Amino acid sequence: MNGSLVSAFDEKIIIPPEEEGDNAFKYIVESSDGELLIVQRFISTYGPYRWTTNFKVLKLRQHANHVARLVEVRNIGDDALFLGDNCSMSVAASRFPECRPNSIYFTDDTILYTLEGSIDMGIFSLETGCFQPFDDMDPSHSDMPPPFFILPTLVDNRVTHPCQY
Repeated sequence: MNGSLVSAFDEKIIIPPEEEGDNAFKYIVESSDGELLIVQRFISTYGPYRWTTNFKVLKLRQHANHVARLVEVRNIGDDALFLGDNCSMSVAASRFPECRPNSIYFTDDTILYTLEGSIDMGIFSLETGCFQPFDDMDPSHSDMPPPFFILPTLVDNRVTHPCQY
């Protein structure tokens, strides 16, 4: 993503250039209503430690002449995004009682684990810009790899892409 113009099937997508010093992971997620989202996860580091400082959600918006642009959105409505090393997905939070709408759930997807275990994971609210750690993380599991997300298709079989490889 270097500010270039990408052409596929006579469609053009304008991708903004990366900002100077941009230290971000990028995830591609399909929203629950089928829109393409690019989620940027901004990271700060100090020695071997690394933590998420912010998220930015970009949506692909179609314009005239088969040109699409990525524009920032600050509200994803009823969607809850799940980002991790295994896959990224979106669900309608109203279909899952414990899900928070307009939120991003994320796991520590680094391959370097500290003695404290996986510590960079939690829930980010797009509405407030606040982070909340996962409540029920058992300290005895600190030496284990980070968790990954599994979509409960038995609960909602209308979702058609539970990270199939």
